[in-house]
Amino acid sequence: MKKFYLCCLTVILVLVVVLSGCGNRSHKNGSNGGNGSEPTGTIYGTVTPSGEGTPIPGATISTSPVTSTALTDHEGKYLLEVPAPVPTTYMVTAAKEGFVSASRPQTVAEGKAVPVNFELMPEIASGICGQILAGGMPRSGVRVGVGENFSITDTSGNYSIPLSPGTYLAEVSMDNYATLEFRFTISSDEEMVTKDLKMAHEAGLQAYYKLNGNADDAHGDNDGFLSGPKGTSDRFDRGNNALSFDGKDDYVKLPATFEAPGNTMTVAAWIKLNELPETESVIYYSGENGKFYFFVDSEGKLCLTYELEDGSSGTKDSIDSCTEG
Repeated sequence: MKKFYLCCLTVILVLVVVLSGCGNRSHKNGSNGGNGSEPTGTIYGTVTPSGEGTPIPGATISTSPVTSTALTDHEGKYLLEVPAPVPTTYMVTAAKEGFVSASRPQTVAEGKAVPVNFELMPEIASGICGQILAGGMPRSGVRVGVGENFSITDTSGNYSIPLSPGTYLAEVSMDNYATLEFRFTISSDEEMVTKDLKMAHEAGLQAYYKLNGNADDAHGDNDGFLSGPKGTSDRFDRGNNALSFDGKDDYVKLPATFEAPGNTMTVAAWIKLNELPETESVIYYSGENGKFYFFVDSEGKLCLTYELEDGSSGTKDSIDSCTEG
């Protein structure tokens, strides 16, 4: 019996030594500096409602590729540790019931902490929402107004306005940018209209003629002169916000003092035709750097004829078609 016990004890000791040896080999072959963990980085930030500074607690923060998730605390703050063996770009998403989820890409490097803040728009059953860009980038602080309702874009350029079914006129405005206007219709209690827009800076604006009963320059001092046209409603049915021409001898004359660096110039206008005319000029310009005129031909095409100071000239179709009326 003593020999049997001794043999069993010997076998147990051998097994312990072998198992211990396997554990040592696994530890020595690890690629994480011997601590068993991979390099990580940190994503942190705050989640608030769009246009407000109040926090959103309990919002879920997740990433793609999938790593782990975090919940914002009572101050709307979160901290998320993610793998970063090499600089890795994650799509970080913030989600909360009652709000529209938002996502942003962020590159994380080993040992670095990077902020990713979110402003979430409230979910609404019907209304209008979208994003405003300026210079190709999201623009915050833009006012989007619909009657007495308005929204100010957040840091991602997003806006959202709850509205009942109906037809509305929206105005998009910000200092030093050209104001935009558009009409839209909400057909049901569950329809959300999406309207993304790009704003143009007024840095190169030469003149702005509202033509609301006169030819005054609303931007500078290049006032024009009216000969014959009368005030009428514009495309949004606002009285005396456009001019009506008789198609015979009515015209507006503007001073030809505009600068066009590099022979480049943009002319924008809204024109409504009661009938398609024969080839006649609609907008004509003649200055030191050349001349051009727009015209609508008998097929309803808006065309451009130009002659520049370098001697080049030609005619181009600007718009494929122009519907009558």
